Amino acid sequence: MASFAKFTAAFALAITANTATARSKIDLERDFLQYQAREGKNYQTLAEFELRLNQWRKTDDLIKSKKNISYTLSHNKFSDWTPEEKQNLLGKKSKVMPKK
Repeated sequence: MASFAKFTAAFALAITANTATARSKIDLERDFLQYQAREGKNYQTLAEFELRLNQWRKTDDLIKSKKNISYTLSHNKFSDWTPEEKQNLLGKKSKVMPKK
């Protein structure tokens, strides 16, 4: 009977963990949709939507990971851009040193 109680407790814990994960995913997607609406973003395909959601999530994780800093991080119109897109905006730096 004790093993059944342990199994039941483990099962309840697993369900709770899965529910928390699912809720986090729902919250994340809700926040992304709010960002998309606020920034006027429109994605042409499901693949592009998923790419942008993934990039936005990485930015969101970075924002949330920074604690005790003297500046503010928040989302902006570049939050769903890939690193390559951001680099293109800034201009790619040459890896070869110019000759003098």
